[in-house]
This record gives sequence, C-alpha cells and structure tokens, in this order.
Amino acid sequence: MAVMQKTADGRRLDLLLCDETLSRSQAARLIREGHAHIDGVPVIKPSCIPKAGAQVILDLPDPVEALAKAEDIPISILYEDDAIAVINKPAQAMKRAPWSTRCCSN
Repeated sequence: MAVMQKTADGRRLDLLLCDETLSRSQAARLIREGHAHIDGVPVIKPSCIPKAGAQVILDLPDPVEALAKAEDIPISILYEDDAIAVINKPAQAMKRAPWSTRCCSN
C-alpha cells in the first residue's frame, strides 16, 4: 500500500489530495472509505477543510487489475483501415463501459 502525504493549505480535503495521478472523485471515494487522516485522526468527509499546516495522509490501496470480458456478439465490419473501423452492431450491444468516456474494443 502506498501513502500520499500533504500539508494542508486551506483547501477542501478532496481538492488538496487530487493531482495528476488521482482525480477529485477518486480522492473523495478514498476519503469516504476511511483512507484519509488529518494529524493522525481518520476523516471520512471529502469537503472537510483541514487547518493550514495540518499533516494529511492518504493511504492508497494497491491497484486491482480490471478484468475485461469479451462478448461474442454478431457484428459486421463495414470499413476497416489502420486508424479506424466502422461496424454494424446490434442495438442492445454495449458501445462503451458506463463509467468510461472512451469506447471499449471488442
């Protein structure tokens, strides 16, 4: 388990902890799950504003490998080259994961 350590600067806890590797929503989820401590005291409210200078620690759980499952769906490829593929798929077939903004490949 990795640990992120920061010094409070007057911002909300979730804003303080987010950076280029951790989004605000990820930080908020980890805080609500009990992974955050301010001066050694557990905190579960992402909107908490620690006193300036307080030591904030966020325990980062080990990443869990996501397992993508391929679906055997009938599709017909209308066009394909090195950069793009145009397919015809059934209407009920998922086009992307509900939590993702990127299309998934099948």
